[in-house]
Amino acid sequence: MVRREIIKYQNKKVYATKRIVKYKANKKKETDYYQKSLHGLIEYMKKNEKNPSESVWNRFAIANRYLASKSMGYLSGTGFNRLCKNIRKKLNKMKNRR
Repeated sequence: MVRREIIKYQNKKVYATKRIVKYKANKKKETDYYQKSLHGLIEYMKKNEKNPSESVWNRFAIANRYLASKSMGYLSGTGFNRLCKNIRKKLNKMKNRR
């Protein structure tokens, strides 16, 4: 859907077009894939004692239909390596509580 909008620029009316994307419909689908992939990453890290590299995770993700490392890093708001470090910290805290 394209909408025209009037923008005032130096006291002149300028018409600009904006492309409106239905983001809310896609957002739920993205978060479902992200949650599924995050759960898969946590399970992978529970089985293995070290954090996966991006290439190792990408091969695992393709085989199990998860998001790639770049997508995981982008959706988490941090990089993939930082995401893995945070998960590892939480797993270690849970392990030490037992």
